[in-house]
Amino acid sequence: MSAPGRDEDPARFEGHRHGRGGALAGVRPERLARREVAAWPAGEPFALWAGPVSVALGGEFRSDRISGNADIFSTGAADNPDTPNAVDVLAPNGFYSGNGSKIAGQVNVLEGYFESLIPLARDAPFAKRFDLGGAVRRTHYSRSAPTAASSSVDVTTWKVGLVWEPTDFLRLRGARSEDIRAPNVSELFGPQTSGFGILNDPANGGLQTNPVVLSGSNPKLVPEEAQTWTAGLVVHPTGPGPLSRF
Repeated sequence: MSAPGRDEDPARFEGHRHGRGGALAGVRPERLARREVAAWPAGEPFALWAGPVSVALGGEFRSDRISGNADIFSTGAADNPDTPNAVDVLAPNGFYSGNGSKIAGQVNVLEGYFESLIPLARDAPFAKRFDLGGAVRRTHYSRSAPTAASSSVDVTTWKVGLVWEPTDFLRLRGARSEDIRAPNVSELFGPQTSGFGILNDPANGGLQTNPVVLSGSNPKLVPEEAQTWTAGLVVHPTGPGPLSRF
């Protein structure tokens, strides 16, 4: 953005910056950094009647940090670049809508998990293969930001599933799990912006109004939870014929 030239109208330029007929909006560059360390020993420590039991035990630490500033028209500045030869104050929220804002926050995640696959049958009359699998994970989230109170959340997720292969060409599987989706660092500590919506007010004869709409992050968000059932089958044709090629 450059200062208005000699033949430009400064008031018109200012009006564009504030959104009256212009398409300018706030700008906020961001920097997102992640540090991560993990370990997951796995093996087959023992065997049952149907074969070896597979186990895995793991742990992980992640740290996500986000930081960013906004343009001076959104945040305000001590010196207005529109008037470089004068010392003045640039008020914040200089755009009519869509002002940018600063962002800063960090989420540290510490988790451990255990997984196992247990064979229950191999080459039996009722099953070529029958397996039981399970996993459990415990996760601790620690959230902090300069503009919000620190908080922490602990969640436990798990999964149990069966795989049954009655013949060589058919495999059935099903699982039950408790799942989550945790909010990321931007959803927790990102900016909040205001704009205008359109509403037909039934209490005022349907008159159209333009209420202020606030949208953006929320540092009090907690992980979304889901109870999930899944089922599937795999068909593997055998013998002569074109289907055996798949």
